[in-house]
Amino acid sequence: MARTNMVRKGDCGQRTKELIARYYLTLMGEFREDSGKLYLSMDRCDMFHSAITLILQDNRFQHLETDEAIMQNIRRRIRNVIKEIVQDARILNKRKEDKDADHLQTEEV
Repeated sequence: MARTNMVRKGDCGQRTKELIARYYLTLMGEFREDSGKLYLSMDRCDMFHSAITLILQDNRFQHLETDEAIMQNIRRRIRNVIKEIVQDARILNKRKEDKDADHLQTEEV
């Protein structure tokens, strides 16, 4: 399965763009929590905007028939992108911790 947070070349269609424009502030309010934490140098606002950018590039949104289906998929995509960025940041931090631990253990020998 393809990662959600990768760049695509495409167009979500006019209907999806109009829904994003109409509900932009509502969506931002739902997904943009300012906790002050950064994940891969991104805060929740950056992650939200990355998700919107990916949605705008996704041809699959053109095939959805109702506004409700489009909005459900928009919300799902935003949640998935945020989740993947957080997971990627945790994996990267874990690797850094493991590398640091290995380095310290090597110095002790």
